This record gives sequence, C-alpha cells and structure tokens, in this order.
Amino acid sequence: RGAYIRGYKPKDSRIRKMMDEIGCVRVLNAGATEDIKVSMRPGSKVFRHHNRGKALVVGGSAIDQKSQTCADFADHLNVCLSARNIELTPQARSDFLTYVGEILDNAQTHSGTSQWVVVGFIDLDDDNFVYRCVITSFGRSISETFTALDRDTFAWTSVEPYLLQHKRTGLFSSDWHEDDLLTVMALQGDISSINTSAATNRGQGTVDFIEFFQGLTEEAALRNKAICMTITSGSTVIRFDGRHKMMFNEGLGRSVIAFNSSNDLLRKPDASAVRSLPSGFPGVVISISAPLASSDIQKIHVEKLSA
Repeated sequence: RGAYIRGYKPKDSRIRKMMDEIGCVRVLNAGATEDIKVSMRPGSKVFRHHNRGKALVVGGSAIDQKSQTCADFADHLNVCLSARNIELTPQARSDFLTYVGEILDNAQTHSGTSQWVVVGFIDLDDDNFVYRCVITSFGRSISETFTALDRDTFAWTSVEPYLLQHKRTGLFSSDWHEDDLLTVMALQGDISSINTSAATNRGQGTVDFIEFFQGLTEEAALRNKAICMTITSGSTVIRFDGRHKMMFNEGLGRSVIAFNSSNDLLRKPDASAVRSLPSGFPGVVISISAPLASSDIQKIHVEKLSA
C-alpha cells in the first residue's frame, strides 16, 4: 500500500503495444486478484496462463493442466489466425502441442515447484505476422538440477568429463562458468538430469524441439525474416538464431549443439550465443519470436467460416 511505479513507455509503437497488452502495464493493471487463467475472447491476441502448482479442477474432477494448457494455447493461436481467414494445419497443431507440451513437462519435472507461466502474443497489424511466446518456470535452474545430483549417478557421470576437461584446459573464466557448461550440456541428445542409464532415452524431446526450431529458422532465412529463441536459466543465457545447428555426432552417438564453429563440446561456445549474467533467474525462461511458416498455415474452408 502506498507504493507506486513511474516510468516512460518506449517510442517504438510495436514495443509499446506489447507493454500495454502483455507486459508490465498489463500485469500491473491486472492486480493481485487476477484469475489463474485468463479467459479467451473472440479476437483476443494475448494468451496467458499462470499455473501456481495447484490442481486444475473442472466439474469436480482434476484434469491434466499441461495438456489443457497446450490445447488452449493452440486454440488461441487459431483464433488469432482466423482474423485473416487462416488456421494452423493439422500437422502444425500437432507439432505445436508436442513441443509446448515437452517444455511444460520439463517445467513440471525439473523445477521442483510446478509453477509456470505461458504467454503468447501476435500483432495482427504486423505484416510479418510474427508470433511471440514466453514460457517461464520458477524453481531450480537447469544447472542446479545437475549440481544437486549424487556424484555416482549416471546423469552426473555423463557431464562430469566435460567439466573436468574445461577445467584442465583453463577454459572457465569470468564469462564462462561451470553452470553455463551444465546448461549447455542439458540441451544435448540423451542428456538429462533424470537419466539413470544409457537406455533411459530422456533428452530426446529437447533435441526434437531444437530441430523443429531449426526448421523454422531455415524457412525464415529463405524469406529474409528474423527469428530468435533464447533460453535463460540461472545465470546463463543461450541464443538460437540459426547460426549454430544441432547435428548428429557419429563418435558420440548422439545429437550435439555446442554453439561454436566446430560444434565441439570440449571447446568454449561463441560469446554471442552463450553468455553469463551477473545475477541469476530462479528457474527457466524460454522466449521465442518467429514468423509463422507458410507450411504451417492453411486457408479456412468457406463452410467452416459460415458455420
């Protein structure tokens, strides 16, 4: 009570619109009594869902929040697209549900709190038709899930050789820390803090998601469109913009993205792709800004419009 916030809105009208509709202005106006789930309305451009770690009960029965949120998220995107008489293709909707579900599953499994926020936004006045979304989970960072492991577990022994090699070669410095390396390692094929053996097969969902995003960057490049995804966890920020690719490494027998020109995890990544923050974020933030691919949308049939 008695607190206030004062500031200036940016001159760029596009950024100002995002501040008003999904950013600090929107959140501050909502107050502390906002419902857990913002109901969707026809023509809405913002999707927001805040899971506070409680069971979602509908009609007296608890439902799968992750699946329901993914479905609502996809429905929201189609509501936005319908303003231009287009919609997601069945395959694009399936991919959307799969990969958003993978992110939320990781948030549920690794964060330790089951608290996450999903926000999606599209500006229908923007001819580039860029879809922006942010998924934030609160709790343990990616590196903290590894450092909390017993040192004799399979998951820790999978990443420890890389830590030792970076120490031996003096790669760690003021801008490259052990936590940064652990965060990068968590993105590699068959690497997961909950893997108990080589046959566990956890970590493939992350690979599939990164490769799906790579497909978006390749089409965007052909259309000369900018695309970007960042993962912020703890004190580490990783940027995906198409310059570094995840590729299968025959010697290691798994998919690798090392964020350097040689795609070698024993070398330090490019500073423009992986950097350290002076202070950490308590959890994980995945932020995506991407123009919708032409192969992911289709015209709405006339009979559907009339219905």
